[in-house]
Amino acid sequence: GIRVAEMNILLPEDLVEKMKTYSHISWEKIAIQAFQKKIADFGRLQQLLQKSELTETDIEEFAAKINTELQREQHG
Repeated sequence: GIRVAEMNILLPEDLVEKMKTYSHISWEKIAIQAFQKKIADFGRLQQLLQKSELTETDIEEFAAKINTELQREQHG
């Protein structure tokens, strides 16, 4: 079978309370799908960057912008 590893994540309390409202939902499966999608997205981004003529500094600045946007999405 598939080997699994355990991972603990911290979630805001208000989010956990909202999740409890939908106790029939498999939040573990949703988290796995979200992680898989982000990994695929980052893989595609990495492929694009490898083919580009961007400098290391350009890539670092681009990554910082992505991280900022991801934080904005997470915090509403």
